[in-house]
Amino acid sequence: MNVTVLGATGFIGRALVAALQQRGDVVRTASLRDPARAAEASEGSDVVVNLAGAPVAERWTEERKRE
Repeated sequence: MNVTVLGATGFIGRALVAALQQRGDVVRTASLRDPARAAEASEGSDVVVNLAGAPVAERWTEERKRE
């Protein structure tokens, strides 16, 4: 299966990429910081996993919750 993982450098993303590669999937990664590259990497993929976003492993202050 061809899988694109956005946000692949995070805690979950690294583990997911390793697991997908171990089972034989073709994995492409991209960052949403470059939307054109992310779109290009996603073309032809069977699955796109979006893990990009703000980290959740931190104190949930009122300001953080608003973000």
